[in-house]
Parts: sequence; structure tokens; C-alpha cells
Amino acid sequence: MEEEEVAPGVVVSAIVVSYNSKEALGRSLESLKSSSIGEAMEILVVDCGSRDSSSEIDHEVSGITVLRLPRHFGLTKARNIGARTAQGRYLLFLDPDIEVLPETVALLAAKLDADAGAVIACPLLVDREGRPVSHVGELPSLEELYRAWRRGDCWSRTLPATAPVKPEAVASEELVSGAADPRAMLVRAQFLRGMNYFDEKYGQFGSNLQLFAQIRTAAKRIVVLAGARAVSHEGEGLWKPSDTAARADLCADYAAGLIRYARYWGLTLER
Repeated sequence: MEEEEVAPGVVVSAIVVSYNSKEALGRSLESLKSSSIGEAMEILVVDCGSRDSSSEIDHEVSGITVLRLPRHFGLTKARNIGARTAQGRYLLFLDPDIEVLPETVALLAAKLDADAGAVIACPLLVDREGRPVSHVGELPSLEELYRAWRRGDCWSRTLPATAPVKPEAVASEELVSGAADPRAMLVRAQFLRGMNYFDEKYGQFGSNLQLFAQIRTAAKRIVVLAGARAVSHEGEGLWKPSDTAARADLCADYAAGLIRYARYWGLTLER
């Protein structure tokens, strides 16, 4: 196996992609800085041309690196920029409205250290009352993705064919899922490099599907650790596509990503 190239001392690179999300971003970064993993984690913010003061968050939160993009090129390109800059052997992709608990990152890294068959380790996302909201399930079919597009669910940050974890399942030490909840996931950097990173022909949508499909093809696993928690503020403080033009752009991006994904994997809609 190819030896992983990492910087001495850096185990995890947290990558937070942000767009007009100053309030949520500040809360998320402060939680990362309180992690027990300490200096073994670097924190990267990829700002997608925000019009608020999100891109200046490093003036308020010390010890982070902000990668400032001139405009919003889409989630895929932003994550690739973060991943190519990262020095850690594990990449923590985190949405700005997610707040990790102090032990969470260390627990996820320990899981990947101990389990060579796992490519992604996810925390259990909970709401403010501690109820599980992580989505788990199988990789969605093309038909399920198409139906989501027809319903106009293009701006959902979770995938069709996944559903919130049932409370009784939380008693398990870990859950295996065919598709990760992309709001918070620790990924092996080596696996992503082996894919030549995310395909940038995807924009905002589709790159997560590409990663999950590659993991399934490699006969590897995605796990959710019930004991590693993170609080989801369910989009609070994030930019939302409220006007018609923005919603139309996201629906068009979803359709383009769907076509790209289907062509790559040779998928067709059932008739």
C-alpha cells in the first residue's frame, strides 16, 4: 500500500466550506478548537466568495487558515481546494452548522486508525435536545435521485434513500451505512487522493455520491459511531436559496450532477 504523505504532528485536517454563514461558522470553529485532539488537528475554512464577513473569521478566531475564493465555484471545487491544501492523513468535512463535542474528532480518528476496512467515520448527529438526526441508508438509486429532483429537493443536504437514525439504533456501538451523512464525515485522505480527488465536473451536487460509490466498489465501509456526537443546528445561520433564481440554479446543478453520475456508473432510469 502506498505510504501516506502527512505533515509531522497533523493527524486530522478539518475542512469547513462556508458561504455567508458567519454566525454558524464561528460556533463551529470554536467547537473544533475545543477538541481534545488539540494540535494534532489543523482547521481550514474555504470561503466561497461570501458577501458577509465570513471570509474575515480568522481575525476573530485564532489558529485557523482561511482559503478565500473569489466566488462560489460549488461545494466540489471548494472541498478539493481544502483537501489539496490539507496536511492530515484524515479529512474532516464539516458543515458550518455542525458543532462537535470535545472528544468527537479524536474518537473518529481512533476508529480509522484501528479499522482498515473503514474509509469514512461519521459522528452521530443530534439536535439540541440530544435526539439523533444523522441520516443513514443505502446509496440512492438513480430513480430515487430523479424523484427528489422532480420534488424540488435539490437544496437538501442529506441524500434520498437515507433517513434519520432510529432512537433504538443508538444503543449500538456503531452503525454501518451505504451512504454517509455528508454534513460531518472523517475521510481517509489517501482514499480521496486515490480517486484523484472529487471530479470537478460536479458543482454543488454529486461529488458525495461519487465518493460513496467508490467506497462500495472498493468493498470498504462507512461507519457511524454512536459514542462520537456532534450537534446539528439544522441549517441555522446558513445561507438558504430563497429567491427563484438561486433555487433554479441549484435545481440545474442537481440535474447536471445527476447526469454526470449516471453516465459514469452506467446507470439508467427504470421504465
